[in-house]
Amino acid sequence: MTKGTTFWRKDENSDYRHLRFIISDPDVDNKVLVVGMTKFKNTKREDTSCLLHFNEHKCIKVESRIRYSKAFEIEYSSLLQEKFKGNIELKANISSVLLARIQSGAKTTKALPSKFKKYFQYF
Repeated sequence: MTKGTTFWRKDENSDYRHLRFIISDPDVDNKVLVVGMTKFKNTKREDTSCLLHFNEHKCIKVESRIRYSKAFEIEYSSLLQEKFKGNIELKANISSVLLARIQSGAKTTKALPSKFKKYFQYF
């Protein structure tokens, strides 16, 4: 698993699963930054820093957006353990173009918690 890897958590309700994206290389503590997507509802309150379009990735079935406010960091080794335990389902990697758009959105959004800005150097 590297930046650009996508996955679903298997413990989520399948009707509400959100595709997750690893968007950084591991930092000095071997942690990576992960963001998820959610359906775009076109309201004034939504963060539109990175919109995802239908079929831009085979798992994107409706217009969506990156939900930077729910970003999290996880140790790379923990992510591997979750995969081997069967708790996450890997999906096709995103293109380098889409990865760059998601990373660019992370740098411009006001929704990304400031503690995660340290990952910009690992993009």
